[in-house]
Amino acid sequence: RVIADADLVALRPVLVTGQHLRINHADAEVLLPLLERETGQVATTTRAGDGGLALDVALGDRSPASALGAVSALLTSGTIRLVVGTRGLLGEGWDCPAANTLIDLTAAATSSATQQLRGRTLRLDPGWAEKVAHNWTVTCVIGAEVAIDETPDLNRLERKHSRTWGLHADGGGEIVRGIDHVLRSTQQVDLQELRDKVPGSSVNAVNSPLLFGLPDRASTRREWRIGDRYEGTERQHLRLVGDGASPFRTGPTLELALTGSTAALGTAGGLGLAWLAAGVADPLTLAVGGGAVLAAVGLLGAPLVRALLGPLRQRLFPRTAYLRAALAVLGTLQGMEAVIEGGTADVTVTADPDRPGAWLVSLDAPAAEQALLTGCLRELFGPVRTPRFLLQVNSSSPRGHSPVLAAAFGLADRVAAQTCYLSVPTVIGRRREDAKDFARRWSRLVGPCELQELNTPEQLGLLAAARSSTVSLAEPPRVIEQWS
Repeated sequence: RVIADADLVALRPVLVTGQHLRINHADAEVLLPLLERETGQVATTTRAGDGGLALDVALGDRSPASALGAVSALLTSGTIRLVVGTRGLLGEGWDCPAANTLIDLTAAATSSATQQLRGRTLRLDPGWAEKVAHNWTVTCVIGAEVAIDETPDLNRLERKHSRTWGLHADGGGEIVRGIDHVLRSTQQVDLQELRDKVPGSSVNAVNSPLLFGLPDRASTRREWRIGDRYEGTERQHLRLVGDGASPFRTGPTLELALTGSTAALGTAGGLGLAWLAAGVADPLTLAVGGGAVLAAVGLLGAPLVRALLGPLRQRLFPRTAYLRAALAVLGTLQGMEAVIEGGTADVTVTADPDRPGAWLVSLDAPAAEQALLTGCLRELFGPVRTPRFLLQVNSSSPRGHSPVLAAAFGLADRVAAQTCYLSVPTVIGRRREDAKDFARRWSRLVGPCELQELNTPEQLGLLAAARSSTVSLAEPPRVIEQWS
């Protein structure tokens, strides 16, 4: 297929595996004498491939893999410019500094295998002081019109790049680890639509910028700013792409019940004052009665107003909701022995400049503590799998509230309470007391919740309900890593 391509055939491609050394038959006059000179063996050939366009080359009693040194020498000299080979042969141990472009077609996605492959092209070349390597990863994506889940291939793409650094694809010279140095923000949105099988989503929308919008090698080298001062520090952020509101706000049914209850109390208080003013002439009695009614309205309505303001604040200001959730996690971790030292961390939530509607949760702390917090938050906001504890939020639990507020909550429960579940992070869920502490902090900082422990077979139904209730995030939370 390669040598049948009019453009690629000009690169004099060579295939090397443990079993085959194969060249284009049209290149035999040039390559065979050079291979014989490099190996000291006599070459014999047989026709191979569709239509006999290729030649299988045998070099005496040597195995094809043993000719790799000769192929590397011809690649270094520029005689051949394209080598096709297996990961086992061209992976760890192959040393050819002239190689500057990798096209990764393998299924290997571990950090070690990925770095070994990319290490073949990242080697410094004595013959090219300003060498720049361009590495490609090829992934199969099925169009939205086909109802087949290709998530494993896309997950493999993300795993391959989760431990490698590169320039942010959106520009700006940031050095990041992960998919952000592979795809621009707009391409990631297009790719997520393909994942979700959104009608009209297109593979070409992801591919076109890659094929026609790449910088040249000189531009890439300038963006790396080689020789500039650097700190050598890593920062982690958690990207949360919401739908414009908090994903765990109190449900609108409860908000409606609270609003109605507060309005009813206010109306009752106003009518009471009007009745007193109309029927009582004594000013002292009017003042005492009016004061009693106002006091009653205040005592009964204050909890409702407080409970209403929290959900409204979260609805209008999702940043506050994310920040409070992060503070609940951080406070719990700081209260756990030998996890995070108290007072050393500071959580911030900022708008992501690269993604409209996205937020970045960051921790000003050592790298290990950053990784701990972002990992916990990713688990908290991610899909429910098999946690020991669930946090039931958006629930209308009357526990611990005044009778009036409990009645409002109960009404909301009976009508149509919206409930969703969050996984209590594994680190916090190891001890029951830590999980309870987390639930208390959540109730105080974010809103009503109930802690559910999954410790009996009867609660499998609850786990199924938790997996079917989704947090309203536009895409799964993702850790963003930056180096400076």
